[in-house]
Amino acid sequence: MWRATWKGLVGHKLRLILTALAIVLGTGFVAGSYVFTDTLDGAFTDLFSSAFAGTDVIVRPEVDEDLTFVFGERMDAALAAEIEALDGVETAEGSVGGLLLLSIDGEPVSNSGPPILGSAWIESANPFEIREGREPRAPAELVIDKSSADRFGIAVGDTVQVTGLLAPTDMTVVGLVGLGSSDGFGGATALAFERSQAEELFDAAGQVDAINVVAEEGVTPAELIGRITPILPPKVEAIDSRTAIEEQLSGFKAALGFINTFLLVFGFVSLFVGSFIIQNTFRIIIAQRGRELAMLRAIGATRGQIMRMVLSEAMIVSLVASLFGVLTGIGLAYAIKAVFEAFGGSLPDSDLVVRPRTLLVALVAGFTVTVISAMLPAFAASRIPPVAAMRELASIPQKRSLRTRSIIGSAVTLIGLVLLWWGLTGETPESLSPAAVVGVGAGAIFVGVAILTPLMVKPVGRTIGRPLSASGTVGRLAVENAIRSPRRTAATSAAIMIGTALAGLALILGSSLSATTDSLIADRFRSDLIVQPAGFGGAELSPELATRLAELPEVEELVAIRRNAAKIGDDRIFLGSADLDALSRLVLIESVEGELGEVTDDQVAISQDTATEKGLAVGDDIEMTFARTGAQTFTVGAIFTQDGPGAEAYITSGAWEANFAERFDSSIFVKLAPSVDLETGRQALTAITESYPGADVLDQNQFAEEAKKQINQFVGLVFALLGLTLLIGFFGILNTLLLSIIERTREIGLLRAVGTTRSQLSNMVTWEAVIVAVFGSVLGIILGIFFGWALISALQRDSELVLAIPAGPLALSVVVAAVAGVIAAVYPAWRASRLNVLAAIAYE
Repeated sequence: MWRATWKGLVGHKLRLILTALAIVLGTGFVAGSYVFTDTLDGAFTDLFSSAFAGTDVIVRPEVDEDLTFVFGERMDAALAAEIEALDGVETAEGSVGGLLLLSIDGEPVSNSGPPILGSAWIESANPFEIREGREPRAPAELVIDKSSADRFGIAVGDTVQVTGLLAPTDMTVVGLVGLGSSDGFGGATALAFERSQAEELFDAAGQVDAINVVAEEGVTPAELIGRITPILPPKVEAIDSRTAIEEQLSGFKAALGFINTFLLVFGFVSLFVGSFIIQNTFRIIIAQRGRELAMLRAIGATRGQIMRMVLSEAMIVSLVASLFGVLTGIGLAYAIKAVFEAFGGSLPDSDLVVRPRTLLVALVAGFTVTVISAMLPAFAASRIPPVAAMRELASIPQKRSLRTRSIIGSAVTLIGLVLLWWGLTGETPESLSPAAVVGVGAGAIFVGVAILTPLMVKPVGRTIGRPLSASGTVGRLAVENAIRSPRRTAATSAAIMIGTALAGLALILGSSLSATTDSLIADRFRSDLIVQPAGFGGAELSPELATRLAELPEVEELVAIRRNAAKIGDDRIFLGSADLDALSRLVLIESVEGELGEVTDDQVAISQDTATEKGLAVGDDIEMTFARTGAQTFTVGAIFTQDGPGAEAYITSGAWEANFAERFDSSIFVKLAPSVDLETGRQALTAITESYPGADVLDQNQFAEEAKKQINQFVGLVFALLGLTLLIGFFGILNTLLLSIIERTREIGLLRAVGTTRSQLSNMVTWEAVIVAVFGSVLGIILGIFFGWALISALQRDSELVLAIPAGPLALSVVVAAVAGVIAAVYPAWRASRLNVLAAIAYE
């Protein structure tokens, strides 16, 4: 039987190669996901290890672990000298740093996410290595990481503008630096300045954010911490560099975990789609080998041997294809990185990391999906009776009732609908994640609909093919061929169905978010113009800008908003600060309890959703935790109807100054004087913001468009990843058509013998592919609309989302599927038209 298995593989190379492509693509995405995130993990580990290389102990403000990326209270620079005087300390040097804006010739440099970080150049345990030029030795000099310099076209000797808390300053680039073996800083831009310049940029004269301590030879970090700790002021701690590295990595690893999950979802969706193609291919091959398998039964092969032979073929194909999938995954890791960077990301360069776990997961996933997909065809093969070897038409599959399929499909779909409803209502137990329940429910609906799809093939297929049927005999033959085997058509179209369903869901979600953005900005914003950092990136605005804008006669009123992280109880929130009275006038935030304009420095205004979640009312005391000052008690002074711009709660500007070290503005909302038109006001504001490169002046429509760019980038990223799923569907159509032509060789020969031309035969096969592709895409779009409606309806309970169904793009998805069907049919149609008539008639 092993020889028969091998002969079966060798004898059906083309068919099994096409099957293997589905496995290669699915396992390739799984492997690529792991390679990509493992590579990033290794890159960031090397990055932070290099950043703390040479440093034994770091002295820093104590900060809550959930607020590690928020600045704590700065320390007196004199503390470094006290530490350096201790026994066992070789050097102790303070550092100061923060976020900045960078521009070249007045044009802002935007990383579209990763921040621009600046710091003082330190002499001892300096993490930077000079690649070109020298270190900064005087004010108005800086060095920049070489990766960013190459990306932005900056060279040694160039002049750039740097904006900190004050007005922009012209500076000269005197050096390009790297961090260990890397030329970059993990996608961020790193700048370093002479100390006095850094203190001016960050308003930190005589202060430091951290102190890097190097131990004398023979002194361990633990011993050094023991000597340093007694002289530290309250809320300051000393930790070893290894702890600092692990803390920095923990945040990035959490983000990498999300990315890995996000990519693996697409990988397993691809395998799920591929399972339909695999099962379909094996079912067709088994049908075509009916007489061969029956002959084996006639000469003594048992049912178990036949089943094991078919499953062995599947196992061999899966293992070989999964190995190729791992190799494909390495290439896909580069492609995934390119996709992320194309849609606004910036990632570090590093060597690829392929861990044994990646190989194991890809092999197990490919093996499991393939074997499970081949089990039903293998079982069917084992039931072929020996007497079938004497039948000329043994290879033609017998029609079977769809009653059992309809019962099972209906039950699975019903279970999926119940799970989906259960998860979306949020009534699941605490031990169950609503998102997980929704995911299982959606998967069950996909499976249920896929099981029921053969029941829809004939009525829907005839409806889709009605224009073809009316066009003549070739069109009628194409329609009948497409629907003659409902199970085969359903399995072939399943890949297209799932891909277009997910694409439809993404389109509806993106359109709904865009419509919600338009609605909220139109209804909520009473300001005429908004000043914000370019590109919604990681930059912020100098507070000096708002002061200068407020002095313009064209400006009636403005409000500058700051945002950062804090905690209410154990929950991390985004907290905002502004002149709350002005905020309530320029942004539609209405008080439910209390008055926003009357909130004092010891009070907080909280959104209605947050207040409901935490059971708070006006007058209640709550504990808020800040990175700079730790736990502080505030009284709820007001509750407002909806979240403000990017914040769940607001405190006054005075409370912000007392509890945050950060003083940058996130955005400025401006109301023009009654006599000033929009264009005149824009010109007046632009005359000021031109001196602050990186600040954009937008009206409400432009602000909405900028916000929607981020949504479109997300939808574009999802579409790029869904492309692989649709590619599998493309190969599914190609595979099925080729196998169908082999199965219908005699039929095609007879058609040619009675006068059908090559072009007519080619058109017939092409139209078959179009019907299958359109059938799958129509079902997918219907599912996508349903899932989109369910998701938006669930989210509307806690937000103001507007449901928007983009009819044009959804219709275009059907057209794209039809075009894909035409392309997939090119080779099968050509092959069918080139069959030798006499050889085809004499087939078998």
